[in-house]
Amino acid sequence: MKITALRDEVIVRKIVKEETKGGIVIPDTINKGVRAEVVAICKNIIRHNKEVSPEVEEGDIVVFPQGTGQLIDIGDEKLIMVKHEDILGKLS
Repeated sequence: MKITALRDEVIVRKIVKEETKGGIVIPDTINKGVRAEVVAICKNIIRHNKEVSPEVEEGDIVVFPQGTGQLIDIGDEKLIMVKHEDILGKLS
């Protein structure tokens, strides 16, 4: 099943744990923000009555505050739907 984001929503897959270059595993509970991979995004966002392009793309790793968004189940996969404006940053 495929999901498409509407309005100003971004659908992400949470990154449960992260490993540093030295091999140290950083548990999710240590991070203040949630890190996730963008799975789907709306085509355009309306801001101040103008249509603008989203600032993230599918595959980007983003950070947003814990407790933000709506959990959704698509088959066996657990995803989170967050508003584009709730994304704090994009990791590169």
